[in-house]
Amino acid sequence: MDFSNGLINNAIQFGLLIVGLITFYFMLKRDNRKANEEVFSSKLAEIEKFNNLEKRVKLLEQRVDLYDDSIRKELEDIKKLLNDLNKQFHNHLTSNHRS
Repeated sequence: MDFSNGLINNAIQFGLLIVGLITFYFMLKRDNRKANEEVFSSKLAEIEKFNNLEKRVKLLEQRVDLYDDSIRKELEDIKKLLNDLNKQFHNHLTSNHRS
């Protein structure tokens, strides 16, 4: 009887050990999944932040291009005005001050 009771107790303890190990495994797996989700969400947030920065840089580049274009146009207009004034001054000198 003692041998069969010991065998039954050992089988029950072994079964409880297996159930405990399986429970521990699933708990670790769930915790690992949770940690992976946190890492994934933080990386996703970093990617979104980078994409927003990239969009802002592109918009700033477009604004700079527009600004450069407007400055270039203004400089061309000023250059044209100076050329016109120079021609008028030259015409004035040649027409009014002939020797």
